[in-house]
Amino acid sequence: MYITNGSNTIPSIGTLNYNYYARPIADNTVFEISQPNQAGNELKTLAQWKTFSGKDANSLGSPQSVASDNYINFVYNETAIAKSFTLSTSLKDITNTTRSGTLTLQPYTSVTLLGNGTITPASSYTGLNATYNKKLVVKKGKVIKH
Repeated sequence: MYITNGSNTIPSIGTLNYNYYARPIADNTVFEISQPNQAGNELKTLAQWKTFSGKDANSLGSPQSVASDNYINFVYNETAIAKSFTLSTSLKDITNTTRSGTLTLQPYTSVTLLGNGTITPASSYTGLNATYNKKLVVKKGKVIKH
């Protein structure tokens, strides 16, 4: 997260707490701070940010690190009905909850899963003039997304 302030008052920016600052590839450089009294930008870990700012006492970083962005899986449900996905192996979400087997997302929700696994829709979905089947989206007879 890049934070800049022209008057050296970053610690007084407001209330920050109970956040997730997840950088599973580079969790040691979560914050980049820029203030006029510094000679350049300063990188901080979440722990250093907490000490520097007095903020985010209950905030957390990544629950695990991953080797590349190939192991960061953004799973979402863009439909108005619940949608299920099959996970090939156990994966952790950003809140450190282990997910395995079948994952069901409620309408218009998402989850970020960390780890090496395959995530596939559990079945086809039909509803609200749209058919969802793996990677093809058809809306009112017209393909709108592959």
